[in-house]
Amino acid sequence: MKRNVWIWLCLLGCLSLNAQTKKWQVTPELGLSVNQENESSRGVTLNFKTGVSTLYTLKEGVGNRPDFGIRSGLFLHMQRGSYHANSWWGNIPTGDGFRLEYSDLPATRFYLQLPVMAHWSFKLADEIRLNMGVGPYVALGVGGRTNGFLSSIRYVEDPEHPHSYETRWDRPCFNPFKGTDVNEEFSLEAAPRFDWG
Repeated sequence: MKRNVWIWLCLLGCLSLNAQTKKWQVTPELGLSVNQENESSRGVTLNFKTGVSTLYTLKEGVGNRPDFGIRSGLFLHMQRGSYHANSWWGNIPTGDGFRLEYSDLPATRFYLQLPVMAHWSFKLADEIRLNMGVGPYVALGVGGRTNGFLSSIRYVEDPEHPHSYETRWDRPCFNPFKGTDVNEEFSLEAAPRFDWG
């Protein structure tokens, strides 16, 4: 496996060197991204991104003016956060008379991402350039993992112990893009497979 990875890295490096003509550049990329989801209580997460980008230079910079071009590519992007379950405490029945009390559903999702960006390249020194790009992307969810914890309660009528509750714990593990059946009466829906921004 290790040998195959090295062979692919060498081939991508050769492709990068051979494909860099005056107008076109093909570059393998590996990097980190920072993500914070609005619905998540997980805070900021550090994720990875790898793939191949292409740059077509439309206008070469003269003097202090930057190069301008269009950048695209294909990337595998990891995104960590929470499974998106629309629920409120106590309002969701989870089967057998139980209602959802607490849920913790951390999710790791993998997307194939295709960006299309306007790209500027500023020459700072002989061998140093500042590259900036802005534009939209589309992504397709290809896999992932959710290791969840669900706590459900139900009221138990007991004259000796008023306000008694019974608790049930479920630990679903599933692909967030496929969803899962927790039991015969309660299931978690699949997360949206398409993403854009």
